[in-house]
Amino acid sequence: MEYLDKESEYSPWQAFVADQMFTKYMIWRTSAYGLFEKYIRHLITPNYNNFGWAFDNFTKEIDYYHMSETLRTACSYSHADCINEATAQYGDWMENPDDNKIEDSMRNTVYCTSIRYGGDAEWSFAYKRQMNDTDEQSRLQSALACSRQPWTLNMYMEKAMDDESLSVTSTIENVRDNSGLGFDLAWDFTMNNFDFLHEKNSDEAYDLVWSFASKMNTQNDLKKLNAFGAKYYDMPGETANDFYKAVQRVETNIIWADRNMMQIKLFLQAAIQKISAMNE
Repeated sequence: MEYLDKESEYSPWQAFVADQMFTKYMIWRTSAYGLFEKYIRHLITPNYNNFGWAFDNFTKEIDYYHMSETLRTACSYSHADCINEATAQYGDWMENPDDNKIEDSMRNTVYCTSIRYGGDAEWSFAYKRQMNDTDEQSRLQSALACSRQPWTLNMYMEKAMDDESLSVTSTIENVRDNSGLGFDLAWDFTMNNFDFLHEKNSDEAYDLVWSFASKMNTQNDLKKLNAFGAKYYDMPGETANDFYKAVQRVETNIIWADRNMMQIKLFLQAAIQKISAMNE
């Protein structure tokens, strides 16, 4: 991974982007995540500077994919110039709603980034737009969960309980998967409204709960999951089997975290210190 700031080929970056997601989810609720963001920004910056946002300069399809992946990664890890460009493009769309000039492969990223670093205006535009824009509805609904404001995320999940244009399950999943903050809020919302979710979706509501397990990796997470299992001890047999599988997944993640978390944090601290010294 350390050599990637000098890597310009697509295949190594494609492999890295896919592989780093597990690590991201394991550390995004810890103090190490800020270091992780800084390190990824350092790695991606040379390719970002090389590509920019000019999508009409390519003759090879693989270069297009490489550029798209680079920009998505840069914005995802809070690269300042990427944020500025994404929010500018979204702003242009807000001013001319019938003329969306955002590159198709970048729309998820531009929407999410603009809502994450924007305010009420950016969020409200996307919410109103998703009601009628069938082409962009799915992307916008996902992006609405990118907000960094806890009250906005809770409001979004509450709206999904009544708004026919939204799936409450998909909304919770979007909030859960877009940030560490969203993960915790989505879990609390699911627990507080499980009876409603179960009445609405029957036993599929249990599947939503188990789907949190892949990103759970602390003893407190395990305690919460077991508390849910104890509260709903009368769940159907097949569902109970899925519960035990979810518990096993969390236990496996805890073992991974105990073995690797400190090493990852120490590596990131050393890497950031080295990068800072190089930039002085």
